[in-house]
Amino acid sequence: MALLLASACTTPLGGRTDAGLSGFDSGPLLVDAFTPSSDAASIDAPVDAGSAPVDAAAVDAAASCTPTRTSCNMALECGAIPNGCPRGAFACVACSGGETYCATLAAPRWRGRVSACVSSVSAANPGYFDATMSCSTGTAFVVPSMAAAYVHDVATCADGSGALAIVDPNAPQNEIRVRGTDDDIADNYSVRLYGSGCSTARYTSSCTPSLF
Repeated sequence: MALLLASACTTPLGGRTDAGLSGFDSGPLLVDAFTPSSDAASIDAPVDAGSAPVDAAAVDAAASCTPTRTSCNMALECGAIPNGCPRGAFACVACSGGETYCATLAAPRWRGRVSACVSSVSAANPGYFDATMSCSTGTAFVVPSMAAAYVHDVATCADGSGALAIVDPNAPQNEIRVRGTDDDIADNYSVRLYGSGCSTARYTSSCTPSLF
């Protein structure tokens, strides 16, 4: 087998091309003189198998992202709320209920379903309401003695088909909570207004973990 020795080569190793080597395709290229670079130690250093891989794309995106959230609604938001950038958060006041954060989302996931359920329950249960009481167009006054039943029915309607819905135990005559079976972010909805007692489908905030 023919051997090509580095001592016979005058071309620097870094500038070698394949020209003129057709006769040596089947043989090994032996180099008997090589000076390692100053970075050789770092090249040869063992890889720490316990280190988490760096998500370069996420790092670049975060570095170039301008946060869309730089303040919080003190009445509805708490915790480290998402600031609109990858892995970014804005520090709001501490949550008191054990949540990581509560935030008002621009497009809450279950708003459409809750609104449809309020309409459906209202149409199916006229006895829950007092038509002589004044409410905004499209809403109706919920008789106080029927409030718990009405809120329960709205939660039951919203539950299922990818969602878990419950009556908010802290506000059983006014609010429900809905989360997806594939996530742990619960939307909070007022379905009966505190002041007027009228029906509504008012989104307030979303919290995670949902705690149910």
